[in-house]
Amino acid sequence: MNWEAFSVIGLVTLVLGAVLFFLARLWVRRSFATQPNNRPKLRLTTVGWVLICVTVLVLIGGFSLQYLAPESVIGQLVNTSYGRLIYTLMVVAGFWIAEVVLKARGITLLRKDNPL
Repeated sequence: MNWEAFSVIGLVTLVLGAVLFFLARLWVRRSFATQPNNRPKLRLTTVGWVLICVTVLVLIGGFSLQYLAPESVIGQLVNTSYGRLIYTLMVVAGFWIAEVVLKARGITLLRKDNPL
């Protein structure tokens, strides 16, 4: 495996993600400034953000096993297109079940924003 290429692609992906996040944040702030009555009614709680971030990290980790550990079970699974789809569906189903369990225990992932 070519570690230099892996690290360069990872760094470029992180930088591009940060730039796109920054531009989207500026666009949202500008649209709120021009249309103050068009604010979102729901906001993610800290638990919601953590669940989303962990989901993304599990997906990235599983997909990277194709290159880091190609002889592992998950590495062999995500080596094909259908395997990637199956892995994605398994991760999404697992975190959907986690969301249902959290909601049943009274832990909210979304909260209503108070109108000003």
